[in-house]
Amino acid sequence: MDNKQYRKCERMTVEELTEKDETFSESEILSKASMTYMMLLNSVMIENLDRIKHKLGTAAYSNINNYIACLKERNQRKIYEEPIIKKTEIKEITENDKYYIVKIELYSKYISYIIDKKTEKILIGDKYKIIEQKNIMTFMKGKNSIEEEIIKKCPNCGASMDINSTGICQYCHKLYDTNSYDWILVNIERE
Repeated sequence: MDNKQYRKCERMTVEELTEKDETFSESEILSKASMTYMMLLNSVMIENLDRIKHKLGTAAYSNINNYIACLKERNQRKIYEEPIIKKTEIKEITENDKYYIVKIELYSKYISYIIDKKTEKILIGDKYKIIEQKNIMTFMKGKNSIEEEIIKKCPNCGASMDINSTGICQYCHKLYDTNSYDWILVNIERE
């Protein structure tokens, strides 16, 4: 989404969004933010975004994948220990002609450091220091989204698939575009 589309956005309340999108639930979007955040931390540690790729917008995927590639290039690994989500809350809801956009503040706590893969020595960070972090996660959903069920048919081959797992059809291996059905993470920032 470019800056022009962001400028055209109008603010709205949780109640207004619930009226316009009957599938919206404040508790579900906050739960989705928590789950997505924990999956992101894990995906960075294992250097593989496959299990979360279908929950990310193109720019978010690219940014995180580039970060992992930089670590790999330097033969380094990011470690997160004891991650805890302290609090999540909706910061802002907006809409434009095509999308609903929800910004969520997520407060987390963890131990974080970077190691050399070969020696396993800590290069950056402290294995004993707990970090408290405020993140702003931006989720987006198309206004004309089709109501999602647990099992869908693959748009490529027609096979039934469970999009809550990997978002990849087990038969034809095509990535399922959840942007048409669900909230996807389009941006994450640390504050």
